[in-house]
Amino acid sequence: MATEIHHNQNLPDFFDCNCILGKRSDRREGEPWSVDSLLKDMSYYNIKKALVTYAPSKDYDAIFGNHQLITQISAYKNLLPVWTIVPPHTPEMPLPKKFFEDSEKHGIVAFTAFPILQNFSLNNWSCGELLKEIQKSHKPLLLPFSQTNWEEIHNLCSQYPNLSIIVHTVNYRQLRFLLPLWKIHSNLYVDTSWFSILDIIPFLEENNLIKHLLFGSNYPSYTPGASITLVTYANTSDQIKRSIACDNLQNIINNIIQ
Repeated sequence: MATEIHHNQNLPDFFDCNCILGKRSDRREGEPWSVDSLLKDMSYYNIKKALVTYAPSKDYDAIFGNHQLITQISAYKNLLPVWTIVPPHTPEMPLPKKFFEDSEKHGIVAFTAFPILQNFSLNNWSCGELLKEIQKSHKPLLLPFSQTNWEEIHNLCSQYPNLSIIVHTVNYRQLRFLLPLWKIHSNLYVDTSWFSILDIIPFLEENNLIKHLLFGSNYPSYTPGASITLVTYANTSDQIKRSIACDNLQNIINNIIQ
């Protein structure tokens, strides 16, 4: 998985908001999936910490996968667990009170959802009770861009202004949507994994939007090297690079109410 990287470059410490562990249903031959592979690649790329989702939570069974994730990574303090949510209207999902008690017990730091893949709505009539509890905890909600749209994201940001919403794998064609949304939503963030726009970091800095960009690799679908290159070689200060590489996400995590 690792691509060659020049280690004489002064790399900042990276905090990855977008990693998947386990065997994905659409994985490629030879794709890394184990804890050992993830830790090895993190060490190589100077990724000190990562938010980690478990592939079977997305592709098979959310609740089963959530608990398997804890079994896989509980011994590693730099791997921070992300639980997948589904609406609590079918038997596989515990009632919100029990679900959040379990999440606290296991040190869950963020949640994610796959509403298109798993056939549900994020609207209030379906997920309102869950989203209110997530907002109350100040833990972020991660959404793959393939599982949502900008109108839904706008509505979520408006209805839950204290919920940090991290939309990841946003492609480089989406800037015309993002700029007006960032004018009205301070709680909307995107990751670097597919946001490869020429000079995007100096542009965001000039427009006071750096806080909205988080380092995310989309590992193992993408190599971390692309996002690391975007940050490391940006025409900006080391302080701005550190903000994107680690500090912006760390600020969100520091805001969690225990």
